[in-house]
Amino acid sequence: MNELQQQEKIETKTNNLEFTHLTTLILFDIHLAYAEQLLCRSHLPSLIELAINNNILLKIIAQDQQQAKDNCSRVGTLRTSDPFYHSIDTLRIFFPPNSYAQHPQE
Repeated sequence: MNELQQQEKIETKTNNLEFTHLTTLILFDIHLAYAEQLLCRSHLPSLIELAINNNILLKIIAQDQQQAKDNCSRVGTLRTSDPFYHSIDTLRIFFPPNSYAQHPQE
Protein backbone atom coordinates (compact mmCIF):
# COMPACT_ATOMS: atom_id res chain seq x y z
CA MET A 1 0.00 0.00 0.00
CA ASN A 2 2.75 2.47 0.90
CA GLU A 3 4.54 1.77 -2.39
CA LEU A 4 1.37 2.66 -4.31
CA GLN A 5 1.02 5.91 -2.37
CA GLN A 6 4.65 6.81 -3.12
CA GLN A 7 4.10 6.09 -6.82
CA GLU A 8 1.02 8.33 -6.85
CA LYS A 9 3.04 11.15 -5.25
CA ILE A 10 5.74 10.79 -7.88
CA GLU A 11 3.19 10.82 -10.70
CA THR A 12 1.48 13.88 -9.26
CA LYS A 13 4.76 15.76 -9.02
CA THR A 14 5.94 14.78 -12.50
CA ASN A 15 2.75 15.70 -14.34
CA ASN A 16 3.16 19.43 -13.80
CA LEU A 17 6.60 20.19 -15.22
CA GLU A 18 6.90 23.17 -17.52
CA PHE A 19 9.98 24.19 -19.46
CA THR A 20 9.04 27.60 -20.85
CA HIS A 21 12.41 28.47 -22.41
CA LEU A 22 13.41 25.07 -23.82
CA THR A 23 13.61 25.44 -27.61
CA THR A 24 15.75 22.44 -28.63
CA LEU A 25 15.54 18.93 -27.25
CA ILE A 26 18.02 16.20 -28.26
CA LEU A 27 16.86 12.70 -27.31
CA PHE A 28 19.01 10.39 -29.42
CA ASP A 29 20.43 8.31 -26.56
CA ILE A 30 17.68 8.29 -23.94
CA HIS A 31 15.51 5.76 -22.13
CA LEU A 32 11.87 5.70 -23.19
CA ALA A 33 10.70 6.69 -19.69
CA TYR A 34 12.64 9.96 -19.82
CA ALA A 35 11.39 10.79 -23.30
CA GLU A 36 7.82 10.12 -22.14
CA GLN A 37 8.37 12.39 -19.14
CA LEU A 38 9.54 15.22 -21.35
CA LEU A 39 7.11 14.88 -24.25
CA CYS A 40 4.00 13.32 -22.69
CA ARG A 41 3.93 14.74 -19.16
CA SER A 42 5.59 18.15 -19.47
CA HIS A 43 4.57 21.42 -21.05
CA LEU A 44 7.09 22.61 -23.67
CA PRO A 45 5.57 25.81 -25.13
CA SER A 46 8.77 26.98 -26.86
CA LEU A 47 9.95 23.69 -28.37
CA ILE A 48 10.88 24.33 -32.01
CA GLU A 49 13.52 21.67 -32.68
CA LEU A 50 13.43 18.01 -31.69
CA ALA A 51 16.10 15.38 -32.34
CA ILE A 52 14.96 11.93 -31.25
CA ASN A 53 15.64 8.22 -31.55
CA ASN A 54 13.35 6.63 -34.17
CA ASN A 55 12.11 3.79 -31.95
CA ILE A 56 11.30 6.14 -29.07
CA LEU A 57 9.49 8.49 -31.42
CA LEU A 58 7.34 5.69 -32.81
CA LYS A 59 6.45 4.46 -29.31
CA ILE A 60 5.41 7.95 -28.23
CA ILE A 61 3.33 8.44 -31.38
CA ALA A 62 1.67 5.04 -30.77
CA GLN A 63 0.59 6.20 -27.30
CA ASP A 64 -1.34 9.05 -28.98
CA GLN A 65 -1.25 11.35 -25.94
CA GLN A 66 -2.63 14.86 -26.28
CA GLN A 67 0.20 16.53 -24.34
CA ALA A 68 2.77 15.00 -26.69
CA LYS A 69 0.75 16.20 -29.68
CA ASP A 70 0.59 19.70 -28.22
CA ASN A 71 4.34 19.77 -27.55
CA CYS A 72 5.21 18.48 -31.01
CA SER A 73 2.72 20.67 -32.89
CA ARG A 74 5.09 23.67 -32.77
CA VAL A 75 8.26 21.82 -33.80
CA GLY A 76 9.71 23.39 -36.92
CA THR A 77 12.60 20.94 -37.30
CA LEU A 78 12.40 17.23 -36.52
CA ARG A 79 15.56 15.14 -36.79
CA THR A 80 15.74 11.39 -36.24
CA SER A 81 18.65 9.20 -35.18
CA ASP A 82 18.32 7.00 -38.26
CA PRO A 83 16.64 7.38 -41.64
CA PHE A 84 12.88 7.43 -41.17
CA TYR A 85 11.60 4.85 -43.65
CA HIS A 86 8.15 4.75 -42.11
CA SER A 87 5.30 6.64 -43.65
CA ILE A 88 5.63 10.39 -43.36
CA ASP A 89 1.89 10.33 -42.62
CA THR A 90 2.82 8.82 -39.25
CA LEU A 91 4.75 11.99 -38.45
CA ARG A 92 1.91 14.26 -39.54
CA ILE A 93 -0.16 12.98 -36.63
CA PHE A 94 2.09 14.94 -34.27
CA PHE A 95 4.22 17.35 -36.31
CA PRO A 96 3.55 20.24 -38.68
CA PRO A 97 3.98 19.59 -42.41
CA ASN A 98 7.56 19.84 -43.69
CA SER A 99 9.07 19.72 -40.19
CA TYR A 100 10.97 16.48 -40.85
CA ALA A 101 14.60 17.19 -41.76
CA GLN A 102 15.69 14.36 -44.02
CA HIS A 103 18.39 12.19 -42.46
CA PRO A 104 21.79 12.44 -44.25
CA GLN A 105 21.63 8.70 -45.11
CA GLU A 106 18.25 8.97 -46.86
